[in-house]
Amino acid sequence: MISKFYEELRSFNDLDSVINPLNYIEVPNNWSVVITDVINSTEAIETGKYKDVNIAGGLAAMALSNYFGKMEFPFLFGGDGITFLIPNESTEDVKSILNDTKKKVYHFFKLRLRVGIVPSTVLKEANKKIYIGKWKITDHYNQAILIGDGVEYVEDLVKKVNSEYTINDDFPIKIEANFQGFTCRWKDIPSPNGETINLIVKFLSHKNDRSLYQSVLTNIEMILGEINDYHPLSETNLKVTSSYQSLSKEAIASSQQKSGFKKFLALLKIYLETFVTRIVMLFRLPLKAHFYELKNLKKYQIEASDFRKFDGSLKMVLSLTQEKRTSLENYLETEEKNGILVFGTHISDSALLTCLMHSESSSEVHFVDGSNGGYAMAAKVLKQKFARMQAG
Repeated sequence: MISKFYEELRSFNDLDSVINPLNYIEVPNNWSVVITDVINSTEAIETGKYKDVNIAGGLAAMALSNYFGKMEFPFLFGGDGITFLIPNESTEDVKSILNDTKKKVYHFFKLRLRVGIVPSTVLKEANKKIYIGKWKITDHYNQAILIGDGVEYVEDLVKKVNSEYTINDDFPIKIEANFQGFTCRWKDIPSPNGETINLIVKFLSHKNDRSLYQSVLTNIEMILGEINDYHPLSETNLKVTSSYQSLSKEAIASSQQKSGFKKFLALLKIYLETFVTRIVMLFRLPLKAHFYELKNLKKYQIEASDFRKFDGSLKMVLSLTQEKRTSLENYLETEEKNGILVFGTHISDSALLTCLMHSESSSEVHFVDGSNGGYAMAAKVLKQKFARMQAG
């Protein structure tokens, strides 16, 4: 019987609750941590494949969500990959699905997806911890929050050369990946305030210093203002795309063919659905698709977006003016010099939206990242700072 620890975990609905240890439980002993990421994602982004990098992470999340038949599982999207927690009894099936995903990501997009699975008992043996919380974003989406030194430890284990925790290419594929529900039908989303900022903040304190976290979060929120002042999405700047290049990627994922009749039919269906969606939203027609009123589609995307998250580091996609971004950077630089934190940013003029939706339930999540690399490029800045710290 699969443990329902995450489903039964009490959710919270404000950013301040992220730092309250009472809102978390430790990963159970009979669960494992799945890590996926695109190998050499920085180089792929620099050659213009930043959308494909996002897709690679989204497809892995969609495949596992379809296997479990719901999204009420703890997972987080990181731009070029996902962190997903699974019960150990599902490990062999998950390996099969993710190996299939890995092969298809390479076949469709020429990207190499690294996939690793680390049992929580490995963390226990190393005295590393991962605690899980549940942030209620909407009635249809709870976002997992991960804290503890075990998150980075698992990533390091998986990324080691010839790691024993990665899935080999020859692992037998007994269950194929199902990507139904994966969509990418929105144009790049221009920043309402001029700049789209990917921000990653990593605290340096090894203690669970709640007052320290509270102080930093409070100061960041004071600089940013109300959520509508910095949210990267708005109903005004969300526009359905008609780009063949963009919609073709979804058609490839749903048909699992790069060309041919099945892909043609999938693309035709997508074009028809996007055309109808535009008409319904324009004239506010009372038409539903599954659980969704199409006239309110933009509102759903905004409400169920993951533009703020916490996986041991605070990650945000923000729409800011240049002046406000400078104020935020000045504050963070001061805290960085004080040895409180290290931060990385990436600046662009737009955001990307990668969507996962379950037609058999009302669950949905819309991954937000900055264009031209977003989180992956902000993480690169962060790594460079840590390298300088170690060298100095």
